[in-house]
Amino acid sequence: MKTVSPRHILALSIIVISSAVTLYAQEKNDTVAKDLQEVTVEGEMQRIDATTATYYPTAKVKKASNNAIDLLYRMAISQLRVDPRGMSVKTTTGEKVTVFLNYLRATDADIYGLRSADVLKVEYLDFPTDPRFQGARHVVNIILRRYIYGGYTKLSEDVTTLTDMSSRGSLYSKFAYRKMLYDVYAGPQYRTYDHDGTLEKSVFHLADRSIERNQDHLGGEKNIFEIPVSFRAIYEKPGIQIANTFGFGFFDIMKSTDRGSLDYTPDINATEYSYERNTPCTSRSYSWNGGYYFIFPKKLSLYVIPSFAYTNSDAHNTYTATIPGVDPVVNDHREDAYYASLGANLYKTFNNRHSIVASLSGNISNNSIDYMGTSPSHNDYSSSILQGIITYNFNHNNMFTGSLMLSGVAFRTKMNGKKESTYYPTLYLSAAWSPSRKSRFSFSANLYSTPAAGANLSPNIIQINEILYQTGNPELKSYRTFNSNLSYTYLASNSLNLQAYASYNGYYDRMVQTFAPYKDGRCVIESEMNSGDFNRFSAGVNLTARLFSNSLILQASPGVSHQSSSGYYDESLTRFEWSLDAQYYFGSFNLSAYYNPRGHIIEVYNGSHNRNAEAYGVKVGWANNSWNISVRAHNFFRTGYIGQWTDLVTPVYERHSEIISGGMHASLDISVTYTIGYGKKVGRGNEIGAQGGAGSAAFK
Repeated sequence: MKTVSPRHILALSIIVISSAVTLYAQEKNDTVAKDLQEVTVEGEMQRIDATTATYYPTAKVKKASNNAIDLLYRMAISQLRVDPRGMSVKTTTGEKVTVFLNYLRATDADIYGLRSADVLKVEYLDFPTDPRFQGARHVVNIILRRYIYGGYTKLSEDVTTLTDMSSRGSLYSKFAYRKMLYDVYAGPQYRTYDHDGTLEKSVFHLADRSIERNQDHLGGEKNIFEIPVSFRAIYEKPGIQIANTFGFGFFDIMKSTDRGSLDYTPDINATEYSYERNTPCTSRSYSWNGGYYFIFPKKLSLYVIPSFAYTNSDAHNTYTATIPGVDPVVNDHREDAYYASLGANLYKTFNNRHSIVASLSGNISNNSIDYMGTSPSHNDYSSSILQGIITYNFNHNNMFTGSLMLSGVAFRTKMNGKKESTYYPTLYLSAAWSPSRKSRFSFSANLYSTPAAGANLSPNIIQINEILYQTGNPELKSYRTFNSNLSYTYLASNSLNLQAYASYNGYYDRMVQTFAPYKDGRCVIESEMNSGDFNRFSAGVNLTARLFSNSLILQASPGVSHQSSSGYYDESLTRFEWSLDAQYYFGSFNLSAYYNPRGHIIEVYNGSHNRNAEAYGVKVGWANNSWNISVRAHNFFRTGYIGQWTDLVTPVYERHSEIISGGMHASLDISVTYTIGYGKKVGRGNEIGAQGGAGSAAFK
């Protein structure tokens, strides 16, 4: 039997979409021709100019959506790639998209608390000039109704079963009275992993011989409980918005074990050993975030953003093996991490065409880490960053826009008393031209530096297993990155739109993971160094069709990418990529399906080839004004738990890994949401989310 290739499937899917659109258009034309007295005027559901693409979700989409990411997925916006299961939003070229709710940055918990019935429109912006977007390069801004008084309470529960079990609850409540808006959120989560581990084959090329180490996962268990709690108060009146958010987070890996067999070739004992690793961890975090926005006369506005976070963590890592003469490896650590920042953005417009944004921000962090066990040590790491940005924007009737941003960053670090200071500039350039309300050409490019920081600079040496050790490199230097994107967006009608794109990403003299002989060639040590360039080219198109009064939505995303690396890792890879999504709405029910083929990339920083299995699923849902219930079958034909493979080859060390995860197995995702509303709503409002703590600088 002849095998149908992915290219044939993709070509067929595009033909089906094109044919469906043609038949749908022909059907409408035939209907009008037969009865000219029945003329239906379809409202504009989307429009685009040089600054903003605006989309209006249909009643069907809003009714079926149970959170903000689900809403964006169902809207099938051509500039976005949305993964509702992974809760991520990216551009078509894979860049991060920051989600805002009424100009306030949203967190993951914000996303779960969204009441989709309150959504008025969704705006997508590249390089927005509004200071409230805090310099984010790609933004989705969801505009919501504002409550004069009252609000709503939303309860939800998401459960995954048939594989490793997870349960995520959510209690979100909003209450408004006149100029004040209050939000409270709690999101307890409990996850158990019975299939979580790695099959690993390593080859160590030592001074006198090569040793093959085979690690086979035989079992293990991980139990995780976490609960973020946050409260926010917002004061708002014309020209002023003041927001303060207080958060607390508790994270506890109560149990984390990984057991398996271990053997070496050659081995004079010809014995199969066993190993066990235990990695429980507990952390508590406290945070405060502010946002103060003021509009002054003469088209001047100011946005001030202060924040503070503290995290205390206690982590354990014990590795034991039944190898004669090999002692247990213990890498426990306790850490106190502090983070504080303050930023101010000043925005001034001249003649409605020219504007300038001046930004000044700074942050400081401090990490005090005590390592205990096999390699005891103490690390004090601190960093401070001061950044100044000046941006010039030109806007001609929203038909043509251009921006030029210059940024200077001073970065200072101190590791155990050793100080280092660096300064580097950053350049951003963007332009867009919109010849009509249906199309836009966009170009952007940026050049910046990334400094080495944290554990990468630590001179401490820790033991990973019987042969492998790890250390940092105090001599690491910052490296340059250049990104550029070119895109064309065409909104042909409410029924058909697309975005074509091409992008280039370059990393020059970047930091890479290296391996070298250690202890007179009897062991191997892992570190980092600056070596070689990495280049990635990609191009493709994102096609969306909405048919039969928006009851059927189809989306196809074909593309091609080329990756190449030089220096310590000298290799290249060219791949054809694509994905398919479909949605269908009937009455109070909805049905959706997705398919993503196998993936293959070269890792930028260690040259490994990472592959993942195909992913597919079908979801059926039902919703009314208060309830939203859905069931998703994911990877329903897959019985195994291995879905990711990694291959790394160096002169001293080689590794083949197979990742075991319950997310690769067949599973059922069940979601139930109940919302009760109270009060009167007009205008717009905001929501709250889980807050983060201070970042860690410890070896993991």
